[in-house]
Amino acid sequence: NQNRKGMGLGLAVARDVARSHGGDIALGRSELGGLKAAIRLPADRRAP
Repeated sequence: NQNRKGMGLGLAVARDVARSHGGDIALGRSELGGLKAAIRLPADRRAP
């Protein structure tokens, strides 16, 4: 919502968290309009 004021830190924090876990975040334009975000994290092979 463009009417809300914020610090603009949400995506930077998300990127830092993803990178701290060995992943990353990619941002782009959605074909339908708006933002498209993809978060990639490595799979934990030890998980059931």
